[in-house]
Amino acid sequence: MLKLLAVINVVFGVLLAGGSAYTALNAIRAAEPAPGGNVALIVFMGIMGIGFVFSAVVFLKNPNQRRALAVARNSAIFTWLSVALSAQFIIAGGSSSPVPFTVAVVAAGFAYFFVFKPAALREH
Repeated sequence: MLKLLAVINVVFGVLLAGGSAYTALNAIRAAEPAPGGNVALIVFMGIMGIGFVFSAVVFLKNPNQRRALAVARNSAIFTWLSVALSAQFIIAGGSSSPVPFTVAVVAAGFAYFFVFKPAALREH
């Protein structure tokens, strides 16, 4: 299960870093400069994507318990982001509300403590 999660982390990280690079290139080409907050978010998401890929590849090359727990944490972050985006449209109908964020944090916490972390500890 953990190797599958690592592969999903690689795919997600590549999509995140690639999307950030694409957005950055479009922002550079635009006639108007992007606001500073948007640039910081693009850079942060790119670094986060690279981190997903790096930790998953290191785990796949040389698995141990510490690296397995890193993949489990990254999978919880992936769960949080996925649930937050989905809940934003399902629960809040696209409007700004704290409910989707709360639902996503609870879902990611349950996923980490009851699925990902036990799998990481069991496999290594």
